[in-house]
Amino acid sequence: MEQPAATAREHAMAEADSKRKAGARRQRGDSLRSMLLVAFFLVAVIPVGLLAFWTQRSAYEKELDEVSERHLLLAKNLSHALDRYARDVEAVFQLSIAAMNGGTTIDGGVARLLVEMGFEHDCIVDERGRPVSIILNVENREGYYTPAEISELQATAKAADGDVVFTGVRANWAGQPKLVVVRQLDDGRTALGVLGMNYLLRLQKEIAFGERGHSAIVDQFGRVLAHPNESWRLEMKDISAILPVARMVAGETGVETFYSPAMEADMIAGFTSVDRTGWGVMVPQPIRELERHANQVQMASLLIGALGLLAALALAWVLARHLARPIETVAAVAREVEGGNAEARVEGLPQPTPREIRSLSEAFNRMLGEMQQSGEQLRIKAYEADQASRAKSRFLANMSHELRTPLSAIIGFADIMVDRLLGPVGKDGAYEEHARSIRTAGQHLLQLVDQILLLTRSEAGRLELHVEETDVAESIGFAIAMVAPMARDRGVELVDETTGTLPALWSDTGKLRQVIINLLSNAVKFTEAGGRVRVKAAPGAGDWPVIISIADTGIGIASDDMEKVLSPFGQAADSYDRRHGGMGLGLPLTRELVTLLGGEFELRSRPGEGTVALVRLPLAAPLDTVSDGPAATNAAD
Repeated sequence: MEQPAATAREHAMAEADSKRKAGARRQRGDSLRSMLLVAFFLVAVIPVGLLAFWTQRSAYEKELDEVSERHLLLAKNLSHALDRYARDVEAVFQLSIAAMNGGTTIDGGVARLLVEMGFEHDCIVDERGRPVSIILNVENREGYYTPAEISELQATAKAADGDVVFTGVRANWAGQPKLVVVRQLDDGRTALGVLGMNYLLRLQKEIAFGERGHSAIVDQFGRVLAHPNESWRLEMKDISAILPVARMVAGETGVETFYSPAMEADMIAGFTSVDRTGWGVMVPQPIRELERHANQVQMASLLIGALGLLAALALAWVLARHLARPIETVAAVAREVEGGNAEARVEGLPQPTPREIRSLSEAFNRMLGEMQQSGEQLRIKAYEADQASRAKSRFLANMSHELRTPLSAIIGFADIMVDRLLGPVGKDGAYEEHARSIRTAGQHLLQLVDQILLLTRSEAGRLELHVEETDVAESIGFAIAMVAPMARDRGVELVDETTGTLPALWSDTGKLRQVIINLLSNAVKFTEAGGRVRVKAAPGAGDWPVIISIADTGIGIASDDMEKVLSPFGQAADSYDRRHGGMGLGLPLTRELVTLLGGEFELRSRPGEGTVALVRLPLAAPLDTVSDGPAATNAAD
């Protein structure tokens, strides 16, 4: 009987121990849930709540600050545009005065320029107010001004002591708002110009945003020049009592809130003034639009905050109960894979494990298997990419050879026509210019094809040297003769400053000529008419017994663009591409050729000051690039 009793006691002790361990596991689980719940509350719940509260409180102030900065920037940009317009008007007005006052013939060109700037009438009156010269009268009306108006305008011009003055807005004979530009001449006469409002109206209408955001322009006295309220504009309403307008008239710049009678709403406006004319510019917007947008942001922030709080709490509870242990198992396998064990897999997940986590572990295992397959696929793709690159190079080489044949034929026939080997072409030589164009275009295309072919050979590592005794001075002379027609056509002076005796080099004459031609043509292409391109070869020292420099007075290259222009197909800026053409191959190919010759290539430049290209050459080219074939005369052949 003792043995069964002992067995029962052992069974009871084992069951108790199992319950104790299960309780300990539950305690550990409960502790983890509590830790995750507290952690998520501190990391997610509190920041989300504070962010929602702060956003709700600061949305309106932030909206107000952003709108203030944006509206002030718009007002300043509009002011700059009006200042440029005023300068242009003043310049054209001065030109018309010179035409009327200088005794020169008044042609229609000045009148057309006045009309383009918005002038409707332009004349000079004597001291008694009688017109002595009229250059523009769009409406063909006599007696454009009343005697009282002329007297007032003469007084305004006299007070300006010879400067051009823009008067405030005033009604013309038809009651339309106009501006008058006046200036007193040295002999006491007065120049008067009537300026229409079309440009100001067009500029004002371009600024419109939101529901009722707009711009407004007033003269130096606060009277409306351009405004969305057309009746205000037509009556030239004086709105100088409005606070931002009063500050504009005083020459101030800033942001102001005010009540707008025209919009019947509280507004916020950025405003400034035009120094040259005294005009004021403001960009207002109803405050209720800002409040409406701020309220939307506030509601969204409150909703997001509430959802964030609920999601954070729910996620903390779920993760604490279901995800801690199985995720740790998956993470352990991930660490093994990270450590280099590609065969590791997720097995034996603890219980209970949610179905999603099991699916995750299965997907994780599949991903590990796919990663192994992907490695092999990547190696295959890399090999295919390399083969595609080689195919591209072969294609470019074949394309270049195929294009060279018809291009050579085009140039050959053009030569026959230009040189008249078969007799004159046409009685008046009308086709001769076309033939030159054909030849020039063909030569240009042939040069591009040569450069592309040279690039493909360089990428394939197939550039070779055909070494012979090379006369540097003779190569420079050859290059100058090739580029001289281009320089003459562009009006650029091409100067050879090479003097003294240069050592003979053991190099590739054809490729050296190509280097010098590339640099000379590039320098001529980017030098404006009247500029100069200087080429000079001089003895060097050390590893570089000969140094060739080519300097131009062209547009130059910015330091940020230097690396770009030395890359294939790279040029400094789109505007240069359009003006000067080319594929961006000249400098990169030149650097490749100089390196092939064993030399060193350097480019120095500053925008607006020109560019200096330096080619330093060794006494002999490297032996590892020398071919046993005959010397080449063209680097792209």
